[in-house]
Order: sequence, then structure tokens, then C-alpha cells
Amino acid sequence: MVQDTVMPNPATAPKPNAYPEMEAKESHARRVLASNVQGLMAQNGSLNSNVKLSNASGVSIATLSRVMSMHTAATLDTITRLAAAFGLEPHQLLMPNLDAAGPHATQEISAEDRVLLAKFKALAGELRDR
Repeated sequence: MVQDTVMPNPATAPKPNAYPEMEAKESHARRVLASNVQGLMAQNGSLNSNVKLSNASGVSIATLSRVMSMHTAATLDTITRLAAAFGLEPHQLLMPNLDAAGPHATQEISAEDRVLLAKFKALAGELRDR
């Protein structure tokens, strides 16, 4: 008795990831983008919902949901529109440790720079109160 052998269909067979390092970097970038957008939304009352951010940026609510749940890689156009809504440059949304309270700098600054920044903020507050 001869048994039939079934050959796997190459079109439907799972493909091994030829670039695991690239996949890890893409996953990291998605996490950073989602985290930064969520942090910025939490800090900005006028953009604190998907509807508000969608209206301000022109990015659909569905795309926002996919970006924030990391289900899709955002296009450059999407990142540019989101950044503009927050008054940022596109690359800033991809910076790990973006300080949502002061997004023009990252949280990774020296202790000496933090002291100078605190003094500057205090001085600015004094000048504003005059």
C-alpha cells in the first residue's frame, strides 16, 4: 500500500521572520509613539480624547485607536499630523521618555540642568506675576 504525501503549500506556510532585530525596533517605536501620544493627550485638556485629537489632527479615530493600541505602524503623514496637533516636530513623538508636561525636552537631562530649569521657571513665574 502506497501512502499519499501532502506537500505544504508555500503560499500559505508561515514565513520565518528574516529580520527579528527590525521587528523588535518597530515594536519599540510603536510602544514609544503610543505612550507619547497618550501622555500628551492626558496633559492637554483640549486634546484629551480621540475625538478631539482626530478633529485637531485630521487623523481618523480608527487610525488613532490602531496607533495607540500598537496594532499598526503609523505612517509618516500620521505622525506629522499628530505632532502638529501638539505643536511638536514629528521626530519628537518617537523620542523615548518624552516629557508630556514639557514635550520640547526629554526627561533625560542632567541634575544640574534640572536645577537650572527649575530656577528659570521660578524666575519666569515671578516676572509673570509682576
